[in-house]
Amino acid sequence: MVHQPVVEEEPVVKENEEVVVPKVEASVACTAQGSPSNVVISGADEETKDLVLKNSQTMSAPPTVPPVIPHVQLIRISLVLPMVVKKPLFRYFKVIQNQNEGLKTGKWTVTKQTVLEPNSPEYDCNVIYTEVENRVTVICIDKESAEYLKRAKRIKFMFWKLPINFKPTL
Repeated sequence: MVHQPVVEEEPVVKENEEVVVPKVEASVACTAQGSPSNVVISGADEETKDLVLKNSQTMSAPPTVPPVIPHVQLIRISLVLPMVVKKPLFRYFKVIQNQNEGLKTGKWTVTKQTVLEPNSPEYDCNVIYTEVENRVTVICIDKESAEYLKRAKRIKFMFWKLPINFKPTL
């Protein structure tokens, strides 16, 4: 999953005019598709869209665009989440934040989720609750969260203390 940046107020851009974007936030996660050098540009109106397209057609992108994660110093971890309720992941993160005083999950980004299959060899040593689906969840977290989790060793989540893997394999 990748977060797409969202501009709170979309300015109208005129040719040769500088624009300052007041605030950029991450939106609800969406599945990443296409090559890593694709860029999605959102315009306020047709005039802005046409101007951006006209000016960007002469640009040549490098063969690959480096991932954002190293540039913003996010750290990858993984953990197994028992999917006890059918709610979006941000609800799970809210519960985690509420039960772990000082931990802030607002900057977390889920990059991968895989169902922990009951017939897999790693099931017995990783399953949290056998009565529900368990998902191995790879998350990119900020430095402060990583420091907190290294001290805590586990995440409190509902009735469990979830082990954290700081070296997930993707």
